[in-house]
Amino acid sequence: MTRPPDRALWQRLEPTLRLYTLSALVVAHPLLALLAKYPEFFVVRGWSAGKTWLLAAALIVMVPFPLVLLRTALARWGPNRHNLPAGFDLAVVTAATSVWVLQLLHGWRSDYLVAALAILGAVVMGWSIRRFDHVRSFLTFLSPALLVVPLVFMLDPRITRLGKTTPDLATVPATLELTTDAPIFFLVFDALSATALMDENQLINRRRYPHLAALADDATWFPNTSSVARWTLEAVPAILTGNFPEPGKLSRLADHPRNLFTLLGSNYRIVADEASTKLCPPQLNVYPRPEPSDSLPALVSDLGLVYLHRTLPRGYARRLPRVDQAWGNFIDPKGRVDSEVDRFYRFLDTFQSDAEPTLHFLHVVFPHMPYQYLPSGKLFRTEVSKYLRPLGSLEDRRSSEETRIFLYKRYLLQAGLVDKMVGDLVARLQELNLYNRSTVILTADHGGRMAAINYLDDIFFVPLLIKRPHQGHGEVDRQPVSTLDLLPSLFDLLGAEPMNSADRLQRSFLSPGYQPPLQLYQNKQRVPFDLGLHTSKLDLVAWKLEHFGNGEDPRSLYRAGGPRPDLLDLRPEDLDLRDEPRLRVTLDLGGPSIPYDPTSSFAPALISGSSSLDGYDQPCCEFALSVNGTIEATMSSRPDGPNTVRFRCTIPESTLRAGPNDIRVWVVDPNNPQRLLRPNTEK
Repeated sequence: MTRPPDRALWQRLEPTLRLYTLSALVVAHPLLALLAKYPEFFVVRGWSAGKTWLLAAALIVMVPFPLVLLRTALARWGPNRHNLPAGFDLAVVTAATSVWVLQLLHGWRSDYLVAALAILGAVVMGWSIRRFDHVRSFLTFLSPALLVVPLVFMLDPRITRLGKTTPDLATVPATLELTTDAPIFFLVFDALSATALMDENQLINRRRYPHLAALADDATWFPNTSSVARWTLEAVPAILTGNFPEPGKLSRLADHPRNLFTLLGSNYRIVADEASTKLCPPQLNVYPRPEPSDSLPALVSDLGLVYLHRTLPRGYARRLPRVDQAWGNFIDPKGRVDSEVDRFYRFLDTFQSDAEPTLHFLHVVFPHMPYQYLPSGKLFRTEVSKYLRPLGSLEDRRSSEETRIFLYKRYLLQAGLVDKMVGDLVARLQELNLYNRSTVILTADHGGRMAAINYLDDIFFVPLLIKRPHQGHGEVDRQPVSTLDLLPSLFDLLGAEPMNSADRLQRSFLSPGYQPPLQLYQNKQRVPFDLGLHTSKLDLVAWKLEHFGNGEDPRSLYRAGGPRPDLLDLRPEDLDLRDEPRLRVTLDLGGPSIPYDPTSSFAPALISGSSSLDGYDQPCCEFALSVNGTIEATMSSRPDGPNTVRFRCTIPESTLRAGPNDIRVWVVDPNNPQRLLRPNTEK
């Protein structure tokens, strides 16, 4: 007697339904729930609500599809068509259970315990399925998740808000009476701290940043400027609108119709390149750079990396590329920063000397991490080595002075390239006879994230330079000001009347009687801001000058943090040298002969490596590094596994010569500080 057709059909479809259900629960749901918390992921890409719905549908339908095809192939053409599909189903369910346990226990500190519980959960689920038929039935009972998971995502208010329509520009009050039509060049750098640029007088350090100091000679420098928010997608809209961030508002035109671009759109030609925000109406923007098309491989890569961070135990997730420093291109942070430098120079090419009154606006995500540039514009690493990532907890890094110095050194090196970029900007304006007659504004969305070196508040301290047309002399305005009032201050320069926002009078800090806002925006709410915090940045400036100098000796920036400054500039042969064959040293760049091409974009100015201690029974280790016969750096070491230590240091680019460079690592004898031990160097 044959089974009813509908029962036979159901038995064929039920395993497929379970595969889709498991995928919805352990893949689509955690990923969509996380993305719903951060709709900025879609705003940066310019996605509408409809496009996010397509993504949700694709995750539900496409992710399990390869598994369905594989199971179908095993059922039809496998060598054991009756048992293989059942074994396949069991393997998928147990794997999905272990993933679910990993996600459930994601916040636990013990990676080994989490992994053990995930394995235990998989074993229990495998045994239960083989022992109890109703367990398989329960998985089928959960199949409504195929509809519930995407619906919960699509109906989330943070996602439905993406469907908010952009207002008609005719309804935005954008007609301003201006008394000048001078060209405007408005630059917002990312994660650039005012403290990084300052000398002991809170002026721009002329030795380290000559181009910025030269611009300050023709502009007004505001050393006590603060950002209103610590995150880019909150801070940049505040700059462009003059309004406090508000919970639920996204960094796009639909949520901020009254902004710099719409207010000046009837008076100025707009050339705007926004890195992360979408506030400039496309019909007003004449910037020729096309919006990048969505790349499916890049999207899959980003989503896959986000999912792994959400699933893997903390210790394993830390080994992956970070996903909390940008909104995309997570897998290639080096390429992401390279593209920002390229964006800056493409933007300079848009300048025109005979154009109508024009507002040029650029937000460039630089000198934002990863830190890989020298002040000359050359890379000191062709890849972001795992050793450059901070190891251990934030508390561990804060407690190590050598680590703090090394982290901040890399930040200062990359900030040095900002000076060169500003010099190229000014040269371009002078070449086109635009410099004297233009308004130039230079600031940052927020400061550097200096939490790892114990200076958390530095994120609020940003540089601000404003050059008025034909100003011709430098000024220093030490009153506390906020980037929240940059927009009304610019309109003050242009001769426009002050305007009110929804909840405050927008004031120009260029006019008498200015009072800065006494609030910051943190954790989706306003908190009090104590103007006394401005004095705290002097502590960081003092710490910086103590360890890195004031630039009188350009090499001091590279040499900072070394444990044996007394060995610098000596020749190894002038010291007591001994062979130590039990120590083996390997340089990451090879060696001891390391080539340098002055015409290339790479300079081997960061030297790192490891030393094997097998058989070595002395305390270890401090190292000295010689370049072409002269000691240029000293460095401490730290453990990197059993009987292995790691080391790294920076050397001035000026110490390198064209062609091969002899770079050798020496061990400082722990029993005689004037003796160097010559280890075996592995090529």
